[in-house]
Parts: sequence; C-alpha cells; structure tokens
Amino acid sequence: MYAQHWGLVDIPFQSTIDQRWFYEGPSHEEAVARLLFIVEQHRRLGVLVGEAGTGKSMLLSVLKRAVQRAQGQVVNVNVAGRSGEEVVWELAAGLRLSPRPDDPPRTLWRKIEEVLLGNQLAHVQTVLVFDHFEWADRECQKAIARLVHLNTQTPTWTTIVVAVREKALQESCDLFRHLIDLTIEAPPFSNDESRDYVISLLSRAGRRDPLFTDSALDRLHALSGGVPRELNRLCDMSLLAAMSAGAVAVTADIVGSFAAEESGDKSFDRQSILSNA
Repeated sequence: MYAQHWGLVDIPFQSTIDQRWFYEGPSHEEAVARLLFIVEQHRRLGVLVGEAGTGKSMLLSVLKRAVQRAQGQVVNVNVAGRSGEEVVWELAAGLRLSPRPDDPPRTLWRKIEEVLLGNQLAHVQTVLVFDHFEWADRECQKAIARLVHLNTQTPTWTTIVVAVREKALQESCDLFRHLIDLTIEAPPFSNDESRDYVISLLSRAGRRDPLFTDSALDRLHALSGGVPRELNRLCDMSLLAAMSAGAVAVTADIVGSFAAEESGDKSFDRQSILSNA
C-alpha cells in the first residue's frame, strides 16, 4: 500500500513468520544459541517462554531451519485449539507416518514410538516443537508428558521444545516441569534493539535513508514495550499515516497520535499533527 511511496521493495512490518524479516539482536541471538544448545547437546526438554508477540514462533522457525540444514527431522505442532488426540495426529503426520482420520490414538502412539526409536538407533536428530502451549488442554499436556517420559535414553536423539507464555508456564507445564533441562527466554527488545530492528527491516526492504526520526524511534519503543508484534503494528500504521499526510518522515507526534487515539486521549489532535507533519 505504501511501499512504492517510501521506496520499499516490500512491506517489512508484517506479523508473519517470514525469516526474511528475522532480526537477531542480542536478546534473540542468545535465545537461538540456547535452543541450538539443547539440540546439539542431546537434551530432552527445553521450554521457550515469553509474553505474547515477543517472537517465540519466529525463533522456533529459525530453529527448524537450522536442524533441517543439519539433516535432522523437525515437527512443529501448533497446539492452539487442538485436543490431545488432534495433537498426536498432527505429530504422526509431521513424522510422515501418513495417519488416517480414523486411526485410534493407540495406533498412532505405537507408530510414533517406533519412528522415534528408529531415529534414536540411526542417530537422526529429531526435534518435536509444540507452539502456543498456553492453549493446551489437559489431554494435550498429558500427551507431551508421555513423549518426555518415552525419551529416557542417554544421549537422546529426540529433543522436545515447548513454547509458552511466561505467565502460563507453571499451569501449562506442571506435568513435566520437573523434567525441563533448560528454560529459554524470548524477552522484549531493549530500546537500542527496537531502534536497530526498525532500521534493519527498512534497509532490507530497500530503504537506505532514515525514515523515522530519532524521537519517533524512541516513541515506538516506549509505546510498544519492545514487543516485536506491537512494533510492527505501530510502524505499519505510522508509515501509512505519514504517507497520507504527505510527510517526508515519520515523527514522534505521528507515532504518538495513534496510541492516543486508541486510548481515548483527546489531548492529541491527530488531524492537526498530520497536517503539520
């Protein structure tokens, strides 16, 4: 919509799992290193924690690509809205077991155990990823606990990674929390990371000259709390508004006008801000 106006070859601020826009700042670099550590060191269970929008799913996507490049096998299951039986079926499908819709759980479990044992004997690294685990029902939690307890050999060639919102960690993972080898944090960006994130993504999209003023970058971080998903939303709306107003750059007032409008703060005159941009 605004890409051509700002000299961009693509829209960078989209809340999608597209590794073209992955920003590996210090905090996320550390998270990736820890995810790779539990795989390379043959640990059984790692938990990736972070609040909504901090980039957990993107980090899992980066992990998946790294394992595949090393000739490992990765299955990524989104447990949101799925029952325990559905998660087991998705896992079987991800392991290329060609499950049928009417296969009973006991049949699927037998096949899953067989392929995991085969990979263990063949030294094929297998990573089972379960995303959005804060939405897991009790049966789903039991299924993951069963997988963890199946995985008793040392060194193990099956690593399980669960991604969950930090506030839901204790409740969602209580059946296997005592077996967690490593808890990995996906924190919000620092102010410097937020600034570099915005500049880096715009550069990848073809923009070399500054587009957000320094004060606008600071305002973006303050309003978003450094959460990538919220940064994307604010950048996207601000670029659209600045284009509509004929502004040559995105200022702090343009960024702030949206937050004020959403919060019902009438002290901000959005039309006046945009007309003077």
